[in-house]
Amino acid sequence: MHRLALSSLVAAALACGSQRAPVAPASAPPAPVVVADVPPPSDVAAPAPDVAPDAAPDAAAPDAAAPDPRALRLRALADGSVPLAQAIDPARGVTIIRHVEAPPSGRGRARISDQRLCGAALTRALPAIRRDLAAAVEQAGEDAIACGADGTCIVPGMEYQSAWQIYFVDVQGTLRLDAVAELSIAAMNGEWVDAVNGHVTRALAAARQRPCPQRP
Repeated sequence: MHRLALSSLVAAALACGSQRAPVAPASAPPAPVVVADVPPPSDVAAPAPDVAPDAAPDAAAPDAAAPDPRALRLRALADGSVPLAQAIDPARGVTIIRHVEAPPSGRGRARISDQRLCGAALTRALPAIRRDLAAAVEQAGEDAIACGADGTCIVPGMEYQSAWQIYFVDVQGTLRLDAVAELSIAAMNGEWVDAVNGHVTRALAAARQRPCPQRP
């Protein structure tokens, strides 16, 4: 009985030793991570590209200042495109002022005078007045003729060259020639210039205080 039990224990031990513990299979390498571009949903707008807006076009340069209507009138009277008689108010006439130094040659004297022209005397003087206006415009050349708010257009002169001051007045919406002054101003001393300005002021004031006589 004891022998049978011992043999049973030996057989069981041999059976256990003949069995091996199962070996765990080698772990598989990790799968690579794949990143795929996924398009945005069709109902979601894609962001706008970062593009600077076109610069606004430069504003057009303003047109050059239009010529003064008195300067245009002066040129038209000088070239005869506007008849001089039509540009003079018969009630005012035209005042001619000269304050011109003696020529540098010494042959001649200074010309200092003023004259209010009306009626028949004005008619006879029209060709000479137009020559004065033409001389002023020729002296100005292609340069713009500057005209002030008081109706005076000025053509400056150089040394031993007369300056011209042409006076216009507005009579019922029409520019009328009022006075023509030929003056020596450039390179002159203060005493002379004061005398010129005083002469012009007195002559214009006297002419404007009394109208030209009109025929009944």
